[in-house]
Amino acid sequence: MRRALAVLCLCVTGCATFDAPTPARDRDAVTIHFRVTDAGVPDGVSGLAYPGDPCTIIIRPSVYPACVTHEVAHCMGWRHDDKPNSMYCKD
Repeated sequence: MRRALAVLCLCVTGCATFDAPTPARDRDAVTIHFRVTDAGVPDGVSGLAYPGDPCTIIIRPSVYPACVTHEVAHCMGWRHDDKPNSMYCKD
């Protein structure tokens, strides 16, 4: 009986989605200039956002479109303590 319950729990949690919370934002609208290229992106970085209006995003082809949300969130004002991370990048 315990084994059946354990298998059931694994099956149920395997189907669950564990999305990151909605990122905080400072603005409701922004114009975005978006480039998909390796040029201008430092080694070890997947993408950059230069916040402002307009906001400029440069993202590597290797992570496009998976990490678009991450960079757009920066344009909207999201900050993550100045530490690199991959939150809001789909695997």
